[in-house]
Amino acid sequence: MIDLASFTVGLGTIALQLNQAVPEDKFQAFHLALERETDPDEWALFVAGDAVSPGAVKRFGWKWMPTVPELLDALQVYRGREPLTVEATRAYERVLGARRYTPEGGGAWVYRDVIEQCGVAAGVAFLAAGGHEAFQTTRQEERRREAFVEAYMAEARAAPAGRLTIPGLLAQIAGGAISADDAKRLVSEIEKRAAELPAAPPSGQEGP
Repeated sequence: MIDLASFTVGLGTIALQLNQAVPEDKFQAFHLALERETDPDEWALFVAGDAVSPGAVKRFGWKWMPTVPELLDALQVYRGREPLTVEATRAYERVLGARRYTPEGGGAWVYRDVIEQCGVAAGVAFLAAGGHEAFQTTRQEERRREAFVEAYMAEARAAPAGRLTIPGLLAQIAGGAISADDAKRLVSEIEKRAAELPAAPPSGQEGP
């Protein structure tokens, strides 16, 4: 958790580097949204950078003040997670691979299959992009992809638990539909998720 003073110093630095004026009420509104998302030490390093990583403005190439969702995404990347846009595109590719094929009916996308294999966020984005009817044709594919990515990112921010799931990847492994590269990404994702988990309490003690 971060206090208002520490947060304001960091956000003010970002504003100065971008030559943007930020009113006091905006500092307070941003702090309200982000106070439980970081702490003073991380925020200071995120903004200023260190020997390993450049400061946030330089690293993310902002030209205007970032929004709250953009700051949240940037913090996730700073912690080592892939950019949400990359994850959303990967989710889109997984949905393409979730097609169910039968000799009688040909290829079809079933919402339940998308949820099970790709997660809730992908399911929401699948419907937002037009569902089965949109995915069964190559017409306006770029528009479909853009609609999916936009909806996926919005849903992933609102409900992170529904993001591209490890259970979904495991289901594809069981079905023989996952490549060696995807298996490597699975291991990487498990490592990232494990690093984000709180440490287990010592044996014989209960957690908070």
